[in-house]
Amino acid sequence: MRTVEYKNNYEDAKKIRTEVFIQEQGFQEEFDENDSKSVHVTIYVDNEIAGCARMFCDEDKTMIHLGRIALRKKFRNQGLGRYLIGCCEKYYEGMDVTSFALDAQCRKQGFYEKLGYNPIGEVFEEEGVPHIRMIKRV
Repeated sequence: MRTVEYKNNYEDAKKIRTEVFIQEQGFQEEFDENDSKSVHVTIYVDNEIAGCARMFCDEDKTMIHLGRIALRKKFRNQGLGRYLIGCCEKYYEGMDVTSFALDAQCRKQGFYEKLGYNPIGEVFEEEGVPHIRMIKRV
């Protein structure tokens, strides 16, 4: 059974991000000032934490920034990433949101394109890993 939490779950999100981004992928600067203004989304499968994402609005509250999207290894390639992104987007239904933005690791660009995200701008590096900004208009 899948469940999703949007509140009081930052500690679980930190666990996933530490496991995936720091321990697995070697990032050092995982936590930042955006964490305090974000809604942290966590997904559970049979009551076990499976993944997370964070999201926050721009100043005029029309663009939502998604990020720190991660799934633990044992939960990958099961459609949970698609489900997690869908839960993030659904959270803002009925609001004046015009677009969603994310900075994707280039190796994941195809995954996000299948979900309706389009690359914009140039490739840039975060801690030595190539990323691309992607936007989905709604």
